[in-house]
Amino acid sequence: MRSLISVMMPAYNAAATLPMAIASLQAQTYEHWELVLVDDGSKDGTGELIQRYDDERIRYIALDRNYGRGYARQVALENCIGDYLTVLDADDWIYPYKIERQLAALEEYQDPDILLASSGMIVVNADDAPIGSFCPITCSDVVVVGPHRRLDIPDMLWITSLIRMPAAKSGEFDGRMLRGQDKDFLLQIMYGKRFVALPEVTYVRRENLMGNRKKILSSHRFRRKRYRKHFTKDPLGATGGLLTSLIKTVLYRLLFLTGQTSLIKRQRYNGVSSEEEAEYRLLYNTVRGYVQ
Repeated sequence: MRSLISVMMPAYNAAATLPMAIASLQAQTYEHWELVLVDDGSKDGTGELIQRYDDERIRYIALDRNYGRGYARQVALENCIGDYLTVLDADDWIYPYKIERQLAALEEYQDPDILLASSGMIVVNADDAPIGSFCPITCSDVVVVGPHRRLDIPDMLWITSLIRMPAAKSGEFDGRMLRGQDKDFLLQIMYGKRFVALPEVTYVRRENLMGNRKKILSSHRFRRKRYRKHFTKDPLGATGGLLTSLIKTVLYRLLFLTGQTSLIKRQRYNGVSSEEEAEYRLLYNTVRGYVQ
């Protein structure tokens, strides 16, 4: 029997980008998936847009108001029924081979301590032009990493990962964490565990944080809250994380005051190679062909 992949998608006023996100699922080479789309109180016609899709794999849940992404993700998680969980934000999209390749890599291992498979991502601007890439693990082949026993985030990307559902169900998204609730969730399920890293890009993320002073500083405020929340697991690591976050907050404030926001971009992401850009252009056109 084929494994069912549950795709978690919180959406808030995402009508402009949602068609590309859903198209990238419908373009997947692995077709046995369900989309659990939680509309977090949208006012832009997101609900009406979903009505045009005649695909029984899509399940739509509308919340009565905007609760925040953490709450919406928890609702989605509680309604997922698959063997594995992956996440796709409504303003992003994924490469057509993402699910198939991650599932194949993860199913090679029967060790329950190997919880997920992760890969890299391409970052694009509002015009869908690549502006950066990020692949935490530098390797030429699939590798197993861990066990992870620190309170900082492992060398992987939550947003790109495919997670064994029993592990995912053991965690909970904290609705009080207005930012970084995904990293808080990851720490709950990953501490002391291992993961599979794929040395390739599979996820396309639209950059909406770069250079935004309020969001960046807010993300560090909630990062410090996360360290305090999990302090007893690793007091030394939590202390180091708190100090690092405070130092970075001061640095970011100085960069914003002096107008050096381009340095923030370079610090967060790598450049896009010619090979990565060529593949991105090819797959962008492929997925666009599925847009309704």
